[in-house]
Amino acid sequence: MGWRRRTRFRPACVVGVCGAGAAPDQDRRLRFSAAAAGLRIRRSCGGGVIRGRGAGEVAGMRRSTPAAVLLAATALAAAGCGGSTPGAGRTTLTVRHVAAAPLPVAPPVRVGSAPTAVAVDGPTVWVADNADGTVVRLDAATGRRLPGRARVGAGPVAVAARDGVAWVASADGTVARLDPRTGVRTGAAARVLDPGGAALGGGALWVTSRAGDAVVRLDPATGARRGRPIRVGRGPTDVVVRDGTAWVANSASGTVSRVDTATGRASAPVRVARRQVLALAADARGVWAATTAGPAGQPIAIVGLDPGSGRPAPEALRVPGGIPLRLAAGGGSVWATDVGAPFASANGAIRPAGVTRIDPTAPAIAGRPIRVGATPGGIAVGAGAVWVANAGDGTVSRIRLSG
Repeated sequence: MGWRRRTRFRPACVVGVCGAGAAPDQDRRLRFSAAAAGLRIRRSCGGGVIRGRGAGEVAGMRRSTPAAVLLAATALAAAGCGGSTPGAGRTTLTVRHVAAAPLPVAPPVRVGSAPTAVAVDGPTVWVADNADGTVVRLDAATGRRLPGRARVGAGPVAVAARDGVAWVASADGTVARLDPRTGVRTGAAARVLDPGGAALGGGALWVTSRAGDAVVRLDPATGARRGRPIRVGRGPTDVVVRDGTAWVANSASGTVSRVDTATGRASAPVRVARRQVLALAADARGVWAATTAGPAGQPIAIVGLDPGSGRPAPEALRVPGGIPLRLAAGGGSVWATDVGAPFASANGAIRPAGVTRIDPTAPAIAGRPIRVGATPGGIAVGAGAVWVANAGDGTVSRIRLSG
């Protein structure tokens, strides 16, 4: 499963504490989960740390696929470490809840082994399975599987779909186009070094290169490169496009870069997190980032970004969750995945996996957590629903935006 080639990563964050920094049972769970996911820990847990890179990937792993990271990250989140205020400058961390009517959740649809990315374009939902390197389609109206399963690169990490065009970026460096009518792979694949995220908009396909500290512009029709890679911050992962700007989450440096889609010029990175930027989301109402501040990926907060400057809002909302965490925006809300905490910890009780609904105007958590499948690893909004790829049980959940 995934890569067998040994890859050297630059450590950029801490995703779990063990040894002297944790209780013995937490230490054992961290060791066991890393081993079960096939991860090699760069530093032993004799009073040390498990180090990660980017949006929660573990340095020194032999099989660096998001599916493996998701398994270990679930236990890492259970360690439940505290932290200081996310963001930069004078951003204040708040905890606020508002009432909201519960939303109906359709029965989960089984799609494969470990779906970790999802995108919606009109009547079609695209779901990438990281474990077996395939992409399947769902009917957005009914949620049912459509015929066919496209074979793509090893370890797909991101799917982008818009205006009848669909692309999938995989951990093996391939970026493949999918036929929207048949769902099969078509044409020659483009190549991007260590891709992390993908988005369509501004007349281009944007793919982040984590190892290259860059974002690459591709022709959305052919996959041909447009110009040289655009340098951004360290370890870019997520990317979204809004109003002529491609926003890039530089996870390793806690910054966000903005790229003019017309000129390809990147502004200077803006610090929005003290540790990591885990994910981005954007719609017509704004742009939001999921950030971390503490040494173990906690606390996690959602903060709005100024569309003109990229600076974080004065107030950030603390949300439940662990690494990895994904964001989506739509239906008047921002949506954040929560891998849950399957083990009780010193800082909290067992927390089931789910999706957190956020009212971005307050900001506040709206209503109760929405239960979905195990280890949600991808999220998208479209066709009147929120779609969640559950890597832990091979399903997709559909949260209807109206009853």
